[in-house]
Amino acid sequence: MKYLILTGLLCLAFPAAAAEGAEAVRIGVLTAKTGAHDETRGSGSVLAAQMAIEDFGGKALGQPIEIVTGNHQNRPSVGASIVRRWFQHGGVDVVVNVPNPGVAEAVREAVAEHHGLLIMSVRPFSSQPEHCQSQVITWGYDADWLARGAVKGLAGAGVRSWSLFGTSTRHGEEAMDSLAQIIAAAKGQVVAARKLPALRREYPSAHSLVEDLHAANADIVALNMGPAALKAFSQDLHGELGGKLLPRIYSQAWPFADDEKQPPEIAGEVIYALPYEDGEGARDFSSRFTARADGRKPNLLHLSVYAAILHYLKAVEALNADRPGELVGAKMQELPTEDAIFGAGAILPSGRRVGNIYLYAHHAADADKKDELLSHLSYADMGGAAALAPCEKEAGK
Repeated sequence: MKYLILTGLLCLAFPAAAAEGAEAVRIGVLTAKTGAHDETRGSGSVLAAQMAIEDFGGKALGQPIEIVTGNHQNRPSVGASIVRRWFQHGGVDVVVNVPNPGVAEAVREAVAEHHGLLIMSVRPFSSQPEHCQSQVITWGYDADWLARGAVKGLAGAGVRSWSLFGTSTRHGEEAMDSLAQIIAAAKGQVVAARKLPALRREYPSAHSLVEDLHAANADIVALNMGPAALKAFSQDLHGELGGKLLPRIYSQAWPFADDEKQPPEIAGEVIYALPYEDGEGARDFSSRFTARADGRKPNLLHLSVYAAILHYLKAVEALNADRPGELVGAKMQELPTEDAIFGAGAILPSGRRVGNIYLYAHHAADADKKDELLSHLSYADMGGAAALAPCEKEAGK
């Protein structure tokens, strides 16, 4: 099948194309396609979307499925502008990916204006109450859900005391506060917490950071920061530690660090949680993806785009319509999720897709060793939807 691949900057040329193929089901992949972001998010997300369409059969509702691509350049205004043009002139039915939280907030407004649907690959920590809605689905990296799985799994292994390090940005502070609440709910204790400046040049000395880590004497140190901040933090500590290693850290950013960005080893064991297992389904997808991506392996964002689009297309077929997007989103929530990569789960009335959690340990002493699976927490083990506060209906709705 021949797919239509267009950039967001060409959307103004869409009216004629839309008139010729108005019945096509169009999926807009909005992501970053510059520099390192192109490898980790951009072109890989487009390829994952293509693979999902192919595996679905290339058609939905008897019509071809087409892909439109856009580069938000990590600028909220650019992302929102692209999406508005897509909905107004491009015949786009759903927007997927958008891993940048700032861009995602702007895109959500554009989606709401046009009664569309946004499927995000990342749900960051948020202290805001969740509203019941069907216009935004989050699939893949749910920071809150993964943290709950990690804390629960580590508590079962005897981890009780935590030392937290994070960044003093708005999202960083929300993440720190949310993780502290999750630890407290699991009967754990935060014995130390430190929020670092967003700019590396403003960090305190590496010596004082190491002193803080040792003084806390916690069972585990949580580095609650993104890949770039994790690398900077690790580089500062690496020299000060002088070849010694902290016993164990928890870093949810670890799986996102590729070989070029991977931080230096500062702990004997790095714990992280994933919403999928490195099983047959994930390996099959990875093998097919790598063969078409010049040897690059897929990351969690790519896996999420693939699985989410498959579920979206199932909902389109079940609803027998691809718009308005909010109705397709409601059908996605109604259908249980089940696929070869993420397994069984559910999309809650808030739009969050939650499911199984797998806890892994990366061993610094053997970098070539396959990461060890420590525990598997099923959706039921996690408490299902009851583990989270129910969403609230917005006033007037």
